[in-house]
Amino acid sequence: MKRIFLILALAATAGFIAAQDAEPSEALLTQMSRLEADAIDIRGLALDVPVKRVFPSRDDVVTFVAGQLDDLETQQYYRDAGLVYEAFDLLEPGTDIVAVLQELLVAQIGGYYDPETKQMNTLLITGDELTDRLPLLEQIVYVHEFTHALQDANFDMQAFFGGEDDLAFSTQYPDEAQARLALVEGDATEVMTAYTLMLSTERPAEILQEMDALMGLVSTLEIPPGTPKILEQELTFPYLQGQVFVQRLVAEGGWELVNEAFRNPPVSTEHIINPSKYLSGDMPHKVEVMDVSTTLGTGWEEHFSRTAGEFFVRRYLETQLDAFSVARAAGGWGGDTYRFYVNAESHAAAWVWKLSWDSTADATQFYEAMLRFMAQRYPTAVPEFSLCWSGSADTMCMAQPTPDTVVITKAPLREQASSMRDAAANN
Repeated sequence: MKRIFLILALAATAGFIAAQDAEPSEALLTQMSRLEADAIDIRGLALDVPVKRVFPSRDDVVTFVAGQLDDLETQQYYRDAGLVYEAFDLLEPGTDIVAVLQELLVAQIGGYYDPETKQMNTLLITGDELTDRLPLLEQIVYVHEFTHALQDANFDMQAFFGGEDDLAFSTQYPDEAQARLALVEGDATEVMTAYTLMLSTERPAEILQEMDALMGLVSTLEIPPGTPKILEQELTFPYLQGQVFVQRLVAEGGWELVNEAFRNPPVSTEHIINPSKYLSGDMPHKVEVMDVSTTLGTGWEEHFSRTAGEFFVRRYLETQLDAFSVARAAGGWGGDTYRFYVNAESHAAAWVWKLSWDSTADATQFYEAMLRFMAQRYPTAVPEFSLCWSGSADTMCMAQPTPDTVVITKAPLREQASSMRDAAANN
């Protein structure tokens, strides 16, 4: 899976312009060189080899995105992700996640940098043809994408995401991969923001001239209706929360501290959500949870054993709890591991999840929030002393085996969920 660094237009409009056949003029190339110089000046990173500038059409981008998602391994990666999302109530059963992603990306890409070809792909969003200058929004987008070129030249983005097989890295370490992406996109978003502020100071007339049109476009910005919430959140988190993370680093130690973060990356989304934990060197707990597949019966195979992370914990809690309760319950996350199982015949899923907390108080707070979570998810279920809740399609069980850990299980049958919980809690 080749990782492409893109910026989202986030506009549910007609999208960018369909055809851009004209060769860029010298005036346009000069403007783009100035944009690159501004980005270099803001970010303080050098670029020894110039990037190639290309201007794809909408049809080009449709073909490009389809090509990115056409690889069988990539499709399997996303379908596996869809299975997990479904099993954790984050996606409606039967959702074709590959098709949803393709539609979402085609509609939303505002520009992208391809580290394999070293190409800057500039899309016209607000204009109707290639002229002697990029409109304001495209200038801002270009600065964002050129920042990715600077990152690639100085920190090697392929190596940063696991080398040749970044798909394997993202599969085994999804939380860490999300944290790294948040650093990358947060960095580019902060440079883009700094450039916009610089424009408003140095070239206010240019800003004023185009601001009305830009604000009119901004007023229409939204994710396309019907996009699953988890995909929207995963898409926007690196830009929004990533920028907050980078802003904290810049405030603490300037851009050099951001450079240091590329050399010593955040290892969890907890670091992105709580930058002070990254800055203090607070690392996630290593959490061991035993393989409980034998308690499920025959036909079950383990698909994953990996960390979910604070971002995922928050998204899961949001399926039943209000935002304030989610923030309180997830805030003391210390680490976790979940094992995910699939039955080859029935295609049913089951999981066991062990979470570690920073303190006993944090664990108890999460445990109590999960009691409310269960009451919401299983409104007609009356839990017995065993702390299992059953619905028409599945059962969930819970335990607090130590003062600072909580175990949760989910399976099609009550005896399965209960046996999984007991086995994991006692080991």
